[in-house]
Amino acid sequence: MRLISSIKPALLLALMALVAVTVISFIETNTRERVAHNQALYKSKQLRALLQDIDYTNEPWSNPITADLNSTGTITLYPVRNKSELLAVVIESGGSQGYVSTIDLLVAISIDPDGNDRVIGVRATQHRETPGLGDKIDIQRSNWITQFDGTSLTVPDSTLWKTQKDGGSFDQLSGATVTSRAVISGVLDTLSAFAKNRSTLLEALDQNAKN
Repeated sequence: MRLISSIKPALLLALMALVAVTVISFIETNTRERVAHNQALYKSKQLRALLQDIDYTNEPWSNPITADLNSTGTITLYPVRNKSELLAVVIESGGSQGYVSTIDLLVAISIDPDGNDRVIGVRATQHRETPGLGDKIDIQRSNWITQFDGTSLTVPDSTLWKTQKDGGSFDQLSGATVTSRAVISGVLDTLSAFAKNRSTLLEALDQNAKN
């Protein structure tokens, strides 16, 4: 009897632990899915805002392609078309290390037949930079990120893709130089990766449109 009575509390504790683990797992799964869903909606909203001045007929967000670039890893591109004509691409760029964490960007690039591609606009989609300082990379908090509109690998010269504090052409956020450098570097790296692999990526986008 003593053995049986000593087993019951152990079984009860085990059952309670199992219930707790199940509840926590359920909450984490649902929270993760909700966060992912909200993040996707936010990216979609940012993408549409970037393309508001472009007369496109497709829904870029619904037809992305993923390309594996040996030198820069995997990138995701969203084609922007007017019927069959490719007007621009939006590249999802991540990995630039900010002050607190990595900074994810959307970089919209116009496609010029002569190869003179330019940045249409840039938006930060995910980061954890310091509120009131680094978070001003968000378009809702300041227009700092609009200074990339119309830029390219030659405008300004690639050697000037730095903050003014570092002798470059770009303004930096007050009190958030590290964050500013990370965004500038992220945009430049995205432009460089696209330019380096332009023909391959355009071919992939063309093939994607035919499928």
